[in-house]
Amino acid sequence: MDTLKVAGNLPYSISSPFLFKLLDEQGPVSRGVFLLQKEMAERVAAGPGSKKRAPLSILFELDFRVRIHFTLPPGAFSPPPRVHSALVSLDKREVPLFAVEDRRASGGSSGRRSPSGAKRWPTT
Repeated sequence: MDTLKVAGNLPYSISSPFLFKLLDEQGPVSRGVFLLQKEMAERVAAGPGSKKRAPLSILFELDFRVRIHFTLPPGAFSPPPRVHSALVSLDKREVPLFAVEDRRASGGSSGRRSPSGAKRWPTT
């Protein structure tokens, strides 16, 4: 199966649902590069012991190497937003950091399920 590389400037309002969808689908995404609100980027990349650590941090750490490359001030955009942004890369691990039988039980997506017939990652 071919892998996908995904990039985007994600608005704050959809960044969390989009990232959880990326995890839920376990699709063929091998790399993601996203411009996120700085606080969201820090939450996704937070390591053990960080006060910003959240379920999203842990779940991404299982399957991806997460790195914040740089931050951008509001003045880098026109019109300027009220928040700072950060460029984050997600590189899929060859094998998960460790096995988790049921990610829903670990807080993966609060047990959310896609509605019947919802679009899935393409498979070939």
